[in-house]
Amino acid sequence: MLENSSLRLLDDVDGARWSKDVIYSLVHLNIVEGIKTGERYYFMPDNYITRAEFIKMLSAGLESGDTEADNVQLPFADKKEIPDWALPHIKTAYASGWVNGRIAGDKRLFGPKEQITREEACAILGRMLGDGVKPKGVYFTDRNQVAKYAINYLDILADMGVLSGYGDDTFRPKNFITREEAAAMIDRYLKNAS
Repeated sequence: MLENSSLRLLDDVDGARWSKDVIYSLVHLNIVEGIKTGERYYFMPDNYITRAEFIKMLSAGLESGDTEADNVQLPFADKKEIPDWALPHIKTAYASGWVNGRIAGDKRLFGPKEQITREEACAILGRMLGDGVKPKGVYFTDRNQVAKYAINYLDILADMGVLSGYGDDTFRPKNFITREEAAAMIDRYLKNAS
């Protein structure tokens, strides 16, 4: 357990949470601050994380304050829905090739307020690694349900310890990720990808 008297405390992250250490690791690194309600701060670990929140956490963790990303023009039809606090992070992610949105009809969308699935997060983390890494093993009994754009990264990230499945050896790729699950993925990624 991390002990730091100057660390911001989150009222909904206590000793009983499996994710306490990873959440406070990200707080310590200034990757997450919590959500202020009144005079208190909350992490809301059981809430599903949005695409914008996930990208912000990743980008902040990599300290990718790339000033060249300021000039990036996003191709997303829904770019006006991207919150100001997330915009520089999404520009960096797009410029770096981590995200490219999805096609809906004749439009390319980012979906900043949409919840992110496990396979979407897997693809983003995998794209960040580049193409040179090869998996050592094959994991998860439900791998046939993983989208083609994410399957190449699944085993690599499992090898690295970034992704973990459930007790029944499934990955459940279509499930949305909670904020605490995202914190664990990002914390493991930052510790293992460097």
